Amino acid sequence: APPMNDLNLRKALALSFDRSVITDKILQSGQLPAYSVTTPMDPYFPPEVEGLNVARAKQYLAAAGYPDGKGFPGVVLAYNTSEAHQRIAEFIQQEWETNLNIEVTLENQEWKTHLARGQKQDFTIMRIGWIGDYKDPNTFLELFLSTSGNNYGKYDNPEFDRLIRKAVTMPDGPERNATLRQAETIFIKEDQ
Repeated sequence: APPMNDLNLRKALALSFDRSVITDKILQSGQLPAYSVTTPMDPYFPPEVEGLNVARAKQYLAAAGYPDGKGFPGVVLAYNTSEAHQRIAEFIQQEWETNLNIEVTLENQEWKTHLARGQKQDFTIMRIGWIGDYKDPNTFLELFLSTSGNNYGKYDNPEFDRLIRKAVTMPDGPERNATLRQAETIFIKEDQ
């Protein structure tokens, strides 16, 4: 849904906050900044994605039709109740305001209400988390199949789906890892 259906806007938002501040200064429990859907699981390594780059983020924001934030309709960032989630949401809100000159409203809800909101696609931007059920990139990537009940954003890319389904039929090894990495690259680099 607008304005999040614009790839340039999604890229602008992703490049305009410092993930290392979240892990090093807010959470402070040894977490690693996340730049991908998966985490490194030797021998699988996610594609490399650019981190904080405010100048490039501003270019993407302008390409989305909001130069220096002008005309931006404002969005809501929904998160579930937790002191840490609130601090992260406030940090991201501040980064987007400082770096992109855009307004973001925060909305907090209890977990069950938050999940129901996600299932109904009643959000613009939503904080959600996942802990892998098993040590394999597919435990994260399969969540974004167009048919997944956990795909709250209704991400739908037939090539991504094809690659994930193909990987399920493959034995462990370099070829399967390459297939999963190709799918993740489409998801986080091409479609953001």
